[in-house]
Amino acid sequence: MNLNPGRGGPQAPVSSSELDKKVYGQIQGENFGHVLAEPMSGRVTSDAPEDNVSANTFTARFKELTTVGRKSLTSLRGTAGRGTGSTASPDLASASSHGKHVDPETSFRERYLLQLDPSQPLKERMQSLKAASKEVELYSVDTLMAIWAVAEDFTRATASIDVRIVGYDLILASVSHSGLVLDERLKFFNLISIPLPTAHANLQILALERLTRKGEQLSPFESQLPVFLHNLLEYVFEAALQARYHHKRQRSLRSNDPIGEEVSLMNLLVLVERIVKRNPDAFRSDDLATLIDKLHSIFTRTTASDDIHRSLAIFECLITSPSFPFNRLAGCVDVLCVLIGKPNFVSESPVRCLHKMLTGRLRHVTLQILLDILSRPREGSKPNVLIGAFSTLDHVLVMNGADNFPIIPLQSLSIAFRSVWRSSRTSTLDCIRIVGRLLHDDQIKYRLLGEDWTILEATLDEFAKLANESSSVDENVLEFRSVVTSSSPLDRYFSNPWSRLLTDDVEIQNKLRCLPSGFEGLWDDLSREQKFSVINLCFILEPFVDDDLWEPVVQFMADERLLCPPNENWARHLEVLVHLVVLKPSRTESARCRVLQEIKDVHASVNNDQESVSFFDHIALQILDSLAAEPKIQMLSVLTEFTVGYALHASMDVFDNIIEIFCQSIGAKMIPEFSVWTSLPSEAISILTTCLVQLFRQCLPLSAWKTVKIYKVLVSIAASPTIPDKARLTAIKLLSRLRCDPNRAVEVVPVPDSQGLAAILCRTEASAHTQSTYHHTNRVSFNEESQMVRTGRSSAIGSSRSDRSRSATRSASGRERLPRPTPPLWMYGTSKGLPDDPPAAASAVVYVSMDSSVSGHTLDISEWMDTINDILLKGDDWEIYSYLLVHLPSQLSNTVMFDGDAPHMQTLHTLLISQLQTGKVHCPPTVTGMKQGDVALCLLHTLTILVSYRERFTKKQLDDTVRTFLTSMEKWDGARKCCIHALALCSHELPYHLDKFLDGVVQKMSQIITQSHLAIDILEFLGGLVRLPDAYRSTKPMLFRTVFGICKEHLKHSRRERQKHKSMSSSKTSYIPTRYSSTIAEVATSAESSNVNDSQKDLPEYVFALAYHVITFWFLAIEIQERSSHVGWISKNLGYQDDRGNEIMEEQSQVTLDMMHRTAYSDLGETMPSPDFKDQGNKVLSKTWLVGMSIVTVETFKDSGLTQITKRQASGTTYAVFHQQTAPLPPHHVQPRSSFSSYSSVGGIDILPNHILLQLSSTITPMPIPMQPIILPDDESTRRAISMFDHSDTVDGHKAGVIYVSKAQTSEAEILANTTGTALYEDFLSGLGTKVGLQNAKFNTQGLDREANSDGTHTYAWRDRVTEIVFHVTTMMPTDLEHDAQCVNKKRHIGNDFVNIIFNDSGLPFDIDTFKSQFNYVNIIITPDSMAVPRRLGSISDGALSQSSTQQGNDKGKQSDIQPCFKVQTVCSPSFPHISPAATPKMVSASTLPGFVRQLALNASVFSLVWSNREGGEHVSSWRNRLRAIAKLRERYANTGVSANVSYPDMGTAEDRGGARSYLEGDAWNGTLMMGGLAEEKQMHLSLDFTRWT
Repeated sequence: MNLNPGRGGPQAPVSSSELDKKVYGQIQGENFGHVLAEPMSGRVTSDAPEDNVSANTFTARFKELTTVGRKSLTSLRGTAGRGTGSTASPDLASASSHGKHVDPETSFRERYLLQLDPSQPLKERMQSLKAASKEVELYSVDTLMAIWAVAEDFTRATASIDVRIVGYDLILASVSHSGLVLDERLKFFNLISIPLPTAHANLQILALERLTRKGEQLSPFESQLPVFLHNLLEYVFEAALQARYHHKRQRSLRSNDPIGEEVSLMNLLVLVERIVKRNPDAFRSDDLATLIDKLHSIFTRTTASDDIHRSLAIFECLITSPSFPFNRLAGCVDVLCVLIGKPNFVSESPVRCLHKMLTGRLRHVTLQILLDILSRPREGSKPNVLIGAFSTLDHVLVMNGADNFPIIPLQSLSIAFRSVWRSSRTSTLDCIRIVGRLLHDDQIKYRLLGEDWTILEATLDEFAKLANESSSVDENVLEFRSVVTSSSPLDRYFSNPWSRLLTDDVEIQNKLRCLPSGFEGLWDDLSREQKFSVINLCFILEPFVDDDLWEPVVQFMADERLLCPPNENWARHLEVLVHLVVLKPSRTESARCRVLQEIKDVHASVNNDQESVSFFDHIALQILDSLAAEPKIQMLSVLTEFTVGYALHASMDVFDNIIEIFCQSIGAKMIPEFSVWTSLPSEAISILTTCLVQLFRQCLPLSAWKTVKIYKVLVSIAASPTIPDKARLTAIKLLSRLRCDPNRAVEVVPVPDSQGLAAILCRTEASAHTQSTYHHTNRVSFNEESQMVRTGRSSAIGSSRSDRSRSATRSASGRERLPRPTPPLWMYGTSKGLPDDPPAAASAVVYVSMDSSVSGHTLDISEWMDTINDILLKGDDWEIYSYLLVHLPSQLSNTVMFDGDAPHMQTLHTLLISQLQTGKVHCPPTVTGMKQGDVALCLLHTLTILVSYRERFTKKQLDDTVRTFLTSMEKWDGARKCCIHALALCSHELPYHLDKFLDGVVQKMSQIITQSHLAIDILEFLGGLVRLPDAYRSTKPMLFRTVFGICKEHLKHSRRERQKHKSMSSSKTSYIPTRYSSTIAEVATSAESSNVNDSQKDLPEYVFALAYHVITFWFLAIEIQERSSHVGWISKNLGYQDDRGNEIMEEQSQVTLDMMHRTAYSDLGETMPSPDFKDQGNKVLSKTWLVGMSIVTVETFKDSGLTQITKRQASGTTYAVFHQQTAPLPPHHVQPRSSFSSYSSVGGIDILPNHILLQLSSTITPMPIPMQPIILPDDESTRRAISMFDHSDTVDGHKAGVIYVSKAQTSEAEILANTTGTALYEDFLSGLGTKVGLQNAKFNTQGLDREANSDGTHTYAWRDRVTEIVFHVTTMMPTDLEHDAQCVNKKRHIGNDFVNIIFNDSGLPFDIDTFKSQFNYVNIIITPDSMAVPRRLGSISDGALSQSSTQQGNDKGKQSDIQPCFKVQTVCSPSFPHISPAATPKMVSASTLPGFVRQLALNASVFSLVWSNREGGEHVSSWRNRLRAIAKLRERYANTGVSANVSYPDMGTAEDRGGARSYLEGDAWNGTLMMGGLAEEKQMHLSLDFTRWT
């Protein structure tokens, strides 16, 4: 009977506080109190700090109280007896205070001997003994023993308990005395051994602890101590059990205070542990045996965890004792296993004890005992003992001999398992777990290779039989057994009556599942026979076989030729694998995939006889039938992929069945009977759709019939709103990538060029990150903040992110409340759009048709167009709608694909026009952060692509197109850049339609000039437009004034920016300038980084140059009779005042004014010198002046007076012939004086050049000195300067490379080796410029050789009155592959060209890194919409454009009348800003292509020149160079003694000059108005003397 049901019960008889007061008083320095206190809180600590028992506290107290000097104290110490516990007494203080020298020990002894005399009353004696006990240890042992002599009766067993307790006060004080000898220690041990009542047993324990110095000193009672401890331990334990029992029964007295008996037991166990630990040799074997028995009794009888923990601590000390009794070992192991197996026992002590036994000298005996527990379980043994034994053996198995653990013989372990594994469910689990350990532990399992597998296989078979107890046989397996012959190595599996069965115990299933996989690591080392054993085991334990083992099993079966002919059972083996692995959803993916792969391999290797075909059709349909029931999404993908591979070569009937199953699963409404909706999850439907996409890709080059059938299903999926978005999106991804070649053969592009549009909708990684960062840092409205955040980063189509509509709403707090965003279904560029890479070439069997009546081999693209229009019209689903918005323009760029579908194109056009003009654009979900303007921007890009379909539309529709671009500039702020670029395209493609709205377009641009990020786009548009007269032929005169006003405002802004940059640069601060233009690529690429910000610092210079260019071009475009009316207005705005109020006229302004001087009243253009004046020697007199900012040379024939006047200005040189018409002399006229003068010696001079200049430029009107011409000396220096001036260009020269890329070419060498191109390329060149010869060319050939034809005989060039561009055409340059295989001579030119035009006929995307050069900033890539168009375009010219728009009537739409189109895109180097309207691809017709590309090249070249000079200064145009040359001459010859406005020719000093002063640039001048002129103040004669400057 267990008498200790647990803790609890009535209040303990003695509390800790009572014990302290009653027993210990005020004793200080003790540490046993923590042993008492800790059990009260449920803890007992055996390794507490051990304080020395001393009187330090009293000594300190004594030193504080006494005032006796050191000498007196020393003398007192000398009088003390032996073994004093201290040096003084508290009574000394009293004696010292009276100045008497009293021996405190004598006083103490005499006083208490008298008070403790037996004759005294007992009560008084008890009080005196309590007082004496507090001080007695301070004095000598003699005094102590004298006190004991009169107080010994207090400790007798016959005394009352109260008296004995008082006596223990003296015992506790005495045993702590440091001066005790052995006899006295033995005496006190005997006193302690006298029994006390159980309630006060703790006094004995405390006294024994002090006597033994906490277990360290056992002398001289070593032999008596074990017996005393055994008895005390039994006595105290029994008392604790009884106390717990009564405490539990008295529930009403339940208290949290510990039971006194429990405290005594805990203290005793702690003391025993210390004694055993510190005196390992003090106990004999029989003493240890008795102690083990006592501990065993505690283990088996107690339920208190504290008892067990403290007893285990003692036992852990005993097992290392050399006297440990062997006859107690089995019992100890049994108890420890029970403790380990207890489910709620949490302690490492039993495990630690057993591990010590297994690694010590008893390890082999202990191991055998553990095995015996399993193999020969004793009668009545507890179940927990098996659990503990299993756990311990598991650990020993893991250690595998390490750390001195023994090695378990595997055969012995298997025998033990077979004896015990069915004894209980727990034993079964433990057996399976340890066998699994054998098979999985890397250090153990290789021992199996050298072991006998007989017992192990028998054990595994026993485990397998467990599955037979609660299951039934799979009917399919029974069928397999009947057809598999005995020759199959799987006969053990097929003949086993209990194979392929399951147990209902899930935990046992989990354990069994781990067994077969343990052979995986051993697989390569197994013998062939062992592998067959494992394979049979896998099939027997099939529900528990892991995928890691199925793969080598299937591979072994394949290597053994079990799965293919000539094995007679190959088909059945495969079918078994299909049913047991593939069709089991519980199987893991890798195992099922491995079987499927084996089926594929076998299918590819067998003959296509009827039997094999039928078998594989059967297998494929079985697998396909399981699709709808497949719960694993990943596995569904694998199964569908397998189906795709099989369907590719399946017969028509099987293919129809496959497509029918797919449609039924997806819910596609291709055919009415396929419209059944299934319960498949959306992810599964998406996978099935992906399978159809893969099947389409694979069928495309092989079977038109299959491809068309799949196409119809995919269109149906894309159009069905009931199908999940992800599945629809998968279909649309393929359909939007469909293209066709010139023969209308269908092809699929891998990546549509849609990155820019994706960036608008934040569907690229860079743009999404930018949007996310913005939302997290500041959630304020996009309307007010996006302009600041994205300044300098908006793009041609991405600018909507920076130009949000200001009408958007905001919350009351000023912050937008946006729902939590959800991950989008698609992102551009983050993953492959298609599951597989599409075929590289177009299909040879599938074509595009617009006629739905054509069946069989063609795709009816109108079905897809219906779906497109429907999605754009409804716009219900944002993921679908946004994807189409982004990718539709790229597909529409393939004009050959849609050119026969005019009705659908017109429907699409009408839809776009309606939504954009009415503002009924679909609103994106709020959570996306997108706005209507973003959607409108995408629609506008689609509309821009439709411009290339102009032949399909009516005049009204084309008018609506231009009108929509115009109104969208007003309606959609963020779309302005896109609209400007679209209008730039319309100026080439639709000039007559643009002309109707041009006034409104320019007026709108004048209203948005404050938006600096549009400056470049507006100015480039105006600069390109002016070169297309058809686009502004009906323009009103006020249009020109508006254009000039736009330029004026941009000049003002540019001047402010330039001044700001200069100030910021001088102050060394970082400044991010305003962004003037950008492109979509910068939103999605690293161009958003600091490189782009740095690049913007030169854009104000480009805006500055562009504004002056536009003024020049448009001034020249004015009718000559109207030009003068604009001069005053333009001139007024050319100058400006600086910060100090000074009037500033920049060089650009000066050359512009100079240009107006030359062209305001003349359109004659360039002039040339008269040949009559060439090489005339002395017949001609010549003189040159600096007249203002021009160089005037007058050449006059001496005899005839025929004069050539050459006026060299910044903007050009004018040659004119002047001939004074001299009348015949009357007869009565005297002979001219010149005939008789001394001049006759020089040949008879009748007229001098000075006369011509004076007649043409002066009267008697006074001329201010600073304005008087400067005569130049006729010396070598002057002639050299004028010669250099004459060689400077009068137009801005530009160059651009033209490179032809032939079919499939990718490398630089093979591209440069091309000498010819296609007819399209040649026609393009002929429209790009004029073919000119290079031999002795008089124009600037931009580096091309003019003498030896080393760069070819001809090239193409183009020039107007302001600009000239020469093209470096690689196909026109000599090619000598024998001596120049890398075409270095060609690379020498194009490698140094800032701009290259790439005519890409390769059929591949062009890589801008093909030509590596640090100077190639811009590549204009031209890609024919259809390669090698079979018809020639004829001559392309600007005039051809005029017919393209007028021949639009009801008879249009025929394919033969439609021009081919080209995709044009500018691609720049990473550090170069994208500023072109073709930064996003534009579709351009053949007739307008040359002019459009030429304008792109000119703009890019101008900016490149500005960009290339950003480090060393600004780019200086040819006109400005000429202006500077003139200014240099003025600076050189002014104030040098040769200039008339400085001095007379023969006067040197100021006095000689009559007081005339010198004038420098910038000086103020004072004068008086008179005679129609201005006279020098106080020096009028200097203003009248014209001989000074003639």
